[in-house]
Amino acid sequence: MSGFRYWAICLVVLIISGIVGFRSVGTVLNYVFQSQDGSSTAVKNGPWKTYEGLATVDLHPMVKAMVAHIGLGALTSDEAIYWVSTDDDTAVALNSAEKYEVKFSATPLHEIGGFWSLSLYGDDHFFVENEAGINSLSERSGVQKNPDGSFSVIVSATKPDAPANWLPAPKAGGFSLTLRYYIPKKVMIDAPASVSLPMIKKL
Repeated sequence: MSGFRYWAICLVVLIISGIVGFRSVGTVLNYVFQSQDGSSTAVKNGPWKTYEGLATVDLHPMVKAMVAHIGLGALTSDEAIYWVSTDDDTAVALNSAEKYEVKFSATPLHEIGGFWSLSLYGDDHFFVENEAGINSLSERSGVQKNPDGSFSVIVSATKPDAPANWLPAPKAGGFSLTLRYYIPKKVMIDAPASVSLPMIKKL
């Protein structure tokens, strides 16, 4: 691919994303990651979706432009795997009028020295302002765990009675969740659709 065509495609993607809005990022990526029969090659796992090949030299230029535009770059899969969801586990769009539980199992999906993080973004794919000043939780946030090591994160616009594991949602409108695993286990790298990711349950 010539340099001119590469940058032309990148420019088109940026213009389209600016017109249709960041909420359509998944649609654009699905279009790019399609096989010849028209089916999506995105990796789906419950309500979560990821795309293999991020941060590699062979990545489609349209996807490179989109990742740079909304994510300011990405790491390779041996360093981090990014899971994104705009829906709950019943395929209904996430909405601030509802309250959700993201339940993590006791089995870690990252290697020793790695960690997970869960971030919430508004429709514009930027952090949402909130009184608590919390935009993400992680292994290093001091989340409260059950005796067996499992734990839940509550996603809601209103502060719950036990706010230790609370991730604030916007006061109105939709949002998305991004689940990152830094230094993921090999099974997630080799077979991302097979691992048991947290479910997003509407309460």
